[in-house]
Amino acid sequence: MPRHSTCLAADEETLLVGTIGGYFEVRGDERKDVFPKELAGLVVTALLRDGERTWVGTQGRGLAEVSVDGEVVWHDERRGLRDDWITCLGRDTRGRIVAGTFVGGASVLDGQWHDVVGTEGNCVTGISGAWIATRQGVFLDGRRASDEETTALVVRGDEVWIGTRQGPKRVR
Repeated sequence: MPRHSTCLAADEETLLVGTIGGYFEVRGDERKDVFPKELAGLVVTALLRDGERTWVGTQGRGLAEVSVDGEVVWHDERRGLRDDWITCLGRDTRGRIVAGTFVGGASVLDGQWHDVVGTEGNCVTGISGAWIATRQGVFLDGRRASDEETTALVVRGDEVWIGTRQGPKRVR
């Protein structure tokens, strides 16, 4: 394992561990190193498994779509993202990929990238279904649900928890 991990993600079978220049896939006692040359020297900031693909967020280069055979397709400002610094990845309630950025808000992939209404210009700190956490508050389906600066987001059943400077809070 790397001495420095930059992000973690998991699905039912695989733990993904991001680091500088790539990531590791861990299944039980087996580990696969994934370090495509296109990611060399880049800080991996977010990971999301999508069937045979892995989405890899970076600090400053955008979002890499890595196929199982190692082919990389870049998604960045030139292809519709609002910012090339990806802070987090998730899925909306329709299963579409949502990318949170450092200064551009959130974008959703629906054939092409579209802005998530209400998040423009925000630093996105978490994504879970219809919920998007930012430093300027929490949004639900494009509407502001909380004005608090939010550092983390967890949705568990009907409960929504956010991390704030004053500690964890439940959003109602």
